[in-house]
Formats: sequence, structure tokens, C-alpha cells
Amino acid sequence: MPIETACQHPDGRRDPGDVATDKLDLAAAVASLSPDTRAALLLVYVDGMDYRSATEVLGVSRGTLASRLHRGRAQLRRALDGTEGEER
Repeated sequence: MPIETACQHPDGRRDPGDVATDKLDLAAAVASLSPDTRAALLLVYVDGMDYRSATEVLGVSRGTLASRLHRGRAQLRRALDGTEGEER
């Protein structure tokens, strides 16, 4: 039996250790973002604010908010994919 199969839960759930590691990786990736980018991502994606409310809280234009969200998603994607520092 392959090790991958032996380590799977019988009901198909992911290993709790893997889930915990993923959460730690995400927390580290979010912490590595600039404060402005991190604030934009957290307000919109964690707190569930709409763009208008987030722009008011941050004191920025809609375009600036959109840029920060785009940049933040790209940085998180690279960090979590293990391609941090690589240009696309």
C-alpha cells in the first residue's frame, strides 16, 4: 500500500496536521504582506466589506483598493505555491 493511501483518513478527510500546516502557511503569507495590502485583503475577504465601505475605511480610491487586492492575491498565490519571488 502506498504511503499516501495509508496516511489518508478512511472517511476521505484531510489529515489534521496538513490542515494546521496550511493555516500556518497562510498566516505567514498574510503577515508578509505590506500593511496597506494586508488591510485591504482583510477588510474585503475576511470582514466581508464591500468595496465602497473598504475605500472609506482605508481612505483610498476604488482603483487603489482594487490594485491592492490584485497585488495581495498575487503575492499570496506565489507564497502559497512556493514560487515567492518569481515574476510571472
